[in-house]
Amino acid sequence: MANHAAGYDIPQPPYPPEKFEVTSGTDKITLSWVAASGGPLVTGWHIYRAKGTYSFPIIGEALADHGGLGHELIANLAASETRFEDATAARGENYYYFIQAVGNAAANNGAAMTPAGALKSNQHWTQTYLPASLKRAPVVA
Repeated sequence: MANHAAGYDIPQPPYPPEKFEVTSGTDKITLSWVAASGGPLVTGWHIYRAKGTYSFPIIGEALADHGGLGHELIANLAASETRFEDATAARGENYYYFIQAVGNAAANNGAAMTPAGALKSNQHWTQTYLPASLKRAPVVA
């Protein structure tokens, strides 16, 4: 609050999607979203996926050190995208996802005592808590 009152221009992250849906399919899991209107510029989207559990706090490179638990970045998409098909999901596994809106790195030079670079929306707005998985293919008669 003191920074705001002092007139510092504190950079804001982009808004998370207004709507985020995950749909299990027979050979892929489809993610779709509606971008929020207004707010800071969105320059892209990051899609993260966890296998088996959503509650492991590790995100990114350290997955191998934790038995593969945690969320892994699986897609880096353009701002115009509103859909992603996860065709790398394995049958018999449960997956959990979240999406982050990625901001403009030039809008955050680090002068406001934030780490310089692109800010991202909060992962908890779109974190899924119900598993998605590949459905069994229909039986051909």
